[in-house]
Amino acid sequence: MKSFINFTICVFAILFASCKLDNSTSSKVETGVATEITTESVRLRGAVNVDIAKYDDVKFGIMLAQDYNLLRDYAGEMFEAKILMSKDFDMLLEGLAPDTKYYYCAWVFLNGKQYEFGSILDFQTLAYNDTNSNYIPKAFSVSSSQQVYFSKGNLQYHPSRGEWRFAERQTDYIGTANNRYTSGTYDGWIDLFGWSTPATDFGVTAATEESDYYTSFIDWGSNTIGNDAPNTWRTLTYNEWGYLVFERPNASSLHGVARVNGVNGLILLPNDWSCPSDVTFKSGFHIDYSIEAYGQYQTIAQEQWLKMENAGAVFLPAAGYRTGSNVYSVQYSGYYWSAIVSTSLHAYCLDFNSDKTDMRSYVRDIGRSVRLVRDL
Repeated sequence: MKSFINFTICVFAILFASCKLDNSTSSKVETGVATEITTESVRLRGAVNVDIAKYDDVKFGIMLAQDYNLLRDYAGEMFEAKILMSKDFDMLLEGLAPDTKYYYCAWVFLNGKQYEFGSILDFQTLAYNDTNSNYIPKAFSVSSSQQVYFSKGNLQYHPSRGEWRFAERQTDYIGTANNRYTSGTYDGWIDLFGWSTPATDFGVTAATEESDYYTSFIDWGSNTIGNDAPNTWRTLTYNEWGYLVFERPNASSLHGVARVNGVNGLILLPNDWSCPSDVTFKSGFHIDYSIEAYGQYQTIAQEQWLKMENAGAVFLPAAGYRTGSNVYSVQYSGYYWSAIVSTSLHAYCLDFNSDKTDMRSYVRDIGRSVRLVRDL
């Protein structure tokens, strides 16, 4: 397990070499079911079945190990939870290894003398390319002090169902089919959104009146997206997009245009990028602006791309833009909204073509792509 582990409640490892162990499952503590399993995190639960008022000191938490024998011998890594709700507690462990089986049990330590252990259960973290995982679990710096994970695909919306989701694959985009949307009864997916405001229903409507976009920004991440609760995700700011692409350490070597499995777009690489064997990546841009220039610069087949994705690579499709119900520049250019306005009429977005990328200011009634992030 990685050295960095974070919890939603105060948690720390405990040494107990000199304390007495009860090597049998105890009725005084109960191990709960693992939930919220991702590639690198899990929420674990337990219950303390004693009257804590009868004890001078009660500690409780979770023991974790990749080896079942360590748990059986109660020699795993121990973490203490600080909050007990009635008799229940839970903790979010992060920094786990992907696609790995873990064993765990709940424990309680009474009066500094006696450990009691619940039953041993197990869970397995998701693989990087598991479709149940909504994000690419590699860190991208968006400032000198903040890192994020990217969602696994562009944001999509189904008007007639009122449903938000991420594209199943990073290379997926809807393109000219966005022009089929004319009202809230449309029974299909769209992925080009105007500026997100209350008047435009998160930029979903095909409104062309600029005044509809003048009100305050509402983050797309405030919606329930797939199975993720509201505010799990957010939109990058102007400064964060700029830092990621142009200012973080080795920034110029960590992005480049390519044709991936037949789709043109921009590849972004994580901070700790290590190129997989038998894969070649070339950072930078072609000298020409054209659809063909992406593939001329570099073409990456699906097999190679899956290796890059498993190593943390992010792909932004050149999905074009929408004006009203008309869609333009599909596979020529990509435009990805930020959360920041530039003027009373404009907002910033990341703009890229085969020959360059930049942060530019555009009118807010134009439908553009949205790729959300979640903070580490």
